[in-house]
Order: sequence, then C-alpha cells, then structure tokens
Amino acid sequence: MDADLPEDFHMNDTDISFSETDTYEECLKIFNEETATLNDTMKKQVPPSSDESEEMPSSGLVGKKRVAHAPKFDTWRMRKIPNKPKAQPSPAQVCHNRFLIAQQEALGTMQSPPRKKAPPNVTSPSPEKKRVAHLPNFAGPSNTTSSSSTNKRISRVPPSSSSAPKSSTPYVSSRRLIMERKFAAVHRANSGFEIPGKTLATTADKSGRRMAHIPTKVTPRPVIPASPGSKVPSVVRQRYLNLFIDEFLKTTDTEKEAFEQGLKEENNIYERASNKQIYLSLSINNLKRLRTARADPSNKAVPSSPPPKNAVSHSAVLGGKAAAQNAFTLHRSAGRPGVQGVYQGKELFDKLQPYLLTREQLWDNGYPRSAVIPGQAEVKEDGSKKPATADSNQKICCRCGKTFLRRPGGEYITKETCSFHWGKLWRKKVGGMVDHRFSCCSGDSEAIGCCLSKLHVTEDKTSDLSGFMKTYSKSPPRDGYSGLYALDCEMCYTVKGMELTRVTVVDDQLKQVYDSLVKPDNAVVDYNTRFSGITEDDLKSVDTKLHNVQAVLLNMFSSETILIGHSLESDMLALKLIHESVIDTAVVFPHKLGPPLKRALRTLMAEFVKKIIQSDVGGHDSMEDAKSCMELMIWKVKEDAKTKK
Repeated sequence: MDADLPEDFHMNDTDISFSETDTYEECLKIFNEETATLNDTMKKQVPPSSDESEEMPSSGLVGKKRVAHAPKFDTWRMRKIPNKPKAQPSPAQVCHNRFLIAQQEALGTMQSPPRKKAPPNVTSPSPEKKRVAHLPNFAGPSNTTSSSSTNKRISRVPPSSSSAPKSSTPYVSSRRLIMERKFAAVHRANSGFEIPGKTLATTADKSGRRMAHIPTKVTPRPVIPASPGSKVPSVVRQRYLNLFIDEFLKTTDTEKEAFEQGLKEENNIYERASNKQIYLSLSINNLKRLRTARADPSNKAVPSSPPPKNAVSHSAVLGGKAAAQNAFTLHRSAGRPGVQGVYQGKELFDKLQPYLLTREQLWDNGYPRSAVIPGQAEVKEDGSKKPATADSNQKICCRCGKTFLRRPGGEYITKETCSFHWGKLWRKKVGGMVDHRFSCCSGDSEAIGCCLSKLHVTEDKTSDLSGFMKTYSKSPPRDGYSGLYALDCEMCYTVKGMELTRVTVVDDQLKQVYDSLVKPDNAVVDYNTRFSGITEDDLKSVDTKLHNVQAVLLNMFSSETILIGHSLESDMLALKLIHESVIDTAVVFPHKLGPPLKRALRTLMAEFVKKIIQSDVGGHDSMEDAKSCMELMIWKVKEDAKTKK
C-alpha cells in the first residue's frame, strides 16, 4: 500500500479524500452498478425485441465494481410467522350469533314463494334443494289470510323434548327458548289465535319511525341557598329538607303541599338550633315523629312548633361544647320504670346522703350562709367579679363587657344600646389554626354583637343580702323520710341585677309539686326571653311576690329535706333562702379543669342519661331542668351501686 502512495503524501492530507466530490462519485458508481445488474436480469427474463438495437450508454466510470454478497442463509425465507390463535367467542356472542342465524332463516322462509308439491316421479330442475320452513296445520284462520293480514314473520321451531324422542331432539339453549317464548306470546297477542304445541318466533315491525318517550313533567324541589356564614352547612340542610319532603309526599295529596310543609319544618328546626349538632338531633327527632305518626295514624304526632310563652329555662347559657358533640335522638319519657321504679322515696333518700355538700363546699361554691344579724346572709366574695374601681356607680355589663354608670338605687346614668352576643365564645379550628368563634352567629372575637338591648345589664345577685329566710327543723316523721325535691328557678334582668320570675319544684317521682310565676320587686330591663321564655305579657296579671314564694317553700321544706339542682347557689340567692341539705349536680359531676369551671346541665344529660334537653328556641323549660337534675342523680346512684357490688 505504501508503494501506491505518492512521495509528497502526508497524513494531514486525508481530509481531501473524503470531500463532497468523492462521496458523490462513490454513490453514483454504486447506483450505476445496481442499475446495470437489474438491466442484465431483465434482459435474461425478457427476450430482446428487434427494435431495440441501441445499447445502453456506459457510465464511463472506471474502477472496481462493488457487489453486495448474498447472505449464507436466507433467514427471511426460513422465518415462520406464527399464526394467531382464533379467538373463541364468549357465551353472549354465541347466543347473539344464534339469534341472528335464526332471524335470517325466518326472513328467508317468509320471503321465498310457496311451492307446490311435485309428484314423486318428477324431479326438480334445480341442481340443489332449498330448505323451507313449513307451517303446521292447526284449527284457526287460514294460512293465506293470516299471512296476508299481518306482517309477522313465522318460522317453525323443532318440537319440544316431550313430543319427540330424545335421540332426534336438537340441543336448544335456555336463552333461545326464552326468546322464542317471548316471540310466541307477542304473536298470540297480535294474531288472536294460538298454535297448539308449537313455539313461534316473531320479529317486530321496523317499518315505522322510532319515537323517543317524552318524560312527564317533574316539579323541581326547593333548594336551600348557599350561605358561607351559616351555622349549618347548606348541603346538610338540603339533605334533611329532601327527607322531610319524602315523608310529606306519602301523606299529602300534591307535591306543592309537600314542598311547603317540608320547607316549613326545616326552617323551624334551623331557627331552633344554635349549631350543627343540635340541628342534626332535632331533624332526626322530627323525622322519627313523622314516621311514627304515619305508621300509627291513631297516635297524634307531637307538634314541632315552638313551646308556649310560659316555657322557661335557666337564667344563663348553660350550653357547652360536649353537649353539642354528644347528640342523641331519643327523647325518652320521664316516666320510665328503669329510672324511678327502683329508687324512690325513703330508699332513694338514704342513697343520696353521701352526695350532700359539706359546709365548706357550700361556702366555697357561693351558697348563702347565715349571718350574725337575723335576716342577713353572707356569701363568699368572687374576686373575678369584683369591680376594678371603688366607684359604686360604675358597673360592667355582663353581656358586652362595657363599663356604664348606674346609681345604687337603680337609676341609669349611661343610657345607651347594648350590642352583644347571646352565645358563648368557643375555640374552633379554622384552616388548621385555632380561632375563637361565637356559638350564636359564628363570628370571631372582634365581631359586632348579633343582638341588641335597650340598656346594659348586670348579674349582680349579692348587692342586697337582706331579707333571707332559713329553713327550720321540723318534727321528724316515723320512717325518717324528710322529703326529696328538685328545684329550678328563672330570673330576669332588673335595674338592680337579676331577680326571680319563676320557681318550679318536682318530687322524686318526677311529678310537679309547685310551679309559680313571680313578679320582680324592681323595674325590669330585660325579661331574658331567649332563655327563660318569660315575656312582659306573662307577668302583667301576676301578683305573687318573693315573700309569698318563701312562705310556701318554708312550709314545704325542712332543714333535713334534700334539695337537688344544677348550680343551685344562684337559685338560692334569687329565692333568698338559706338551706343546708343540698346536692349540686355541678359539684357531683365536676369539670375536668376544676373550679370555677362547671359543666352544663344539657352536657351531663347528653353524656350520661343520653337525652337532649334545652333544645327549644322559645326558652328552656324549668320543669324540664328540674326533672333532669332528679334523673341525673338517680342515674348516679344506680351506677355507683353497680361498682360497689
């Protein structure tokens, strides 16, 4: 190879040999060689004609021809492409194919003209015979009339296994038999006669145009509008509205009437509920009431309207977070044998002795105690409610927290409207962060009050500690049973604080013993109707004063009589009554964080007795609260008796 190279050749000159001109020449040479090879092959296969005398022009290229060598083994001819396995039809496809074949056979049979039977010695001119399905002979309209008057296609189906021997009976699938029976039923209904012992296959007439069914007009149901700041989500309200409408549709005549009653029922529950859990509880209770009334028409359903105006409740908001979370749907009757059938009277009186408050507990919880001066009482001072200044005219509103001026005699110096929230401020998680929201309107701690009052008010119950009466000892009865009662009072806001407006007493059998409205001694600023249910009209005709109530209670109670109540110190201060034998459910069931925090009565009833109370927007009933305190202590006695065993 070195001999062929010129003398002045250098390795750096190799770039010249791979220029574009050399590449083009090499490609052209390969193309001409391939073209010449193809021409030679074609000349060998096709003889040259006489006209083609001219030879192909030579390319004029000089050099060695590049010939592609054939491979040693012709692999592309030896490779075998495997055949794909034939997919097996599914059972549904098999049945569908059978149905199509049967339909095509029936169509060919009906379209072919009827043939006359040829004599046995005459042969058919056609080389192949056609199979024709024959109609059987039966009693009924003639064959020609039937075929001319109807468009139904009829084909003969092999006889059933009962009429033919098993050896000649073909296999027929169950789905095909079902189809054939359906076709036979349609044919019998349209033609008016039946082929005995035969099954007819028919095809529906498809000459007409297919029409879509127009649905009947449906009245749209009412929709709850979405409100982001609502105490109950609109989705929850819409779900229960639909449930109410479904129940009313079963009893009303028209949809419009059912819609109106459903909207009224749902709106009434929404106004009564203060949060979502109470709304759910009330909705479930009302649904149960509607279903019970529909199942037993003789049993009159309890109306879901708000209670009358004389329904009353505690003087303060006793609701808590636990009561809202523990929602129970059964309003159990007060006369349950399991609650009062076992423990009552002297037996219950003896069982409750360990739960009586001691003198230290009475003093620490703010109960009025006897003073040195007759008719006067002593109460432990609460440092948290002590005024910041020594000015006797300066007061702090218990609702909005603002400072206002009022003389000791009750005359207002600051006369301004009070804007407040009637609910309590709870801690809630909003967007992963802890936020404070009011339970009444879901507003934050800086939101403007959702309620208005004409003046500011206070909860001062200890400003006047005169006029107190103390229960005295009486001759003990023979059995030693001095009496057992549950007591609850309601108060309103006056110019001198809170004063008594109603008192209710029940016995150990949950029966009412005493219930009376009381007219306050001072001018009323706010009747606290939202919680007590007392209005101005209710007290217009009332002449009962506080001293009249004290006389009745002193005659009814003795110093050994057990009184049960929830936060009973406020009731004793309103009654101006000093009593020793007291059971306070707020002390028996303490708060987990300790005093001065107390658990709400409805929280305790929901958690232990599984009963929802104080759920009416018109005011909580003091009778209900008194009975609840008695039931709660009966439950406590039963549970403690189980553990002692």
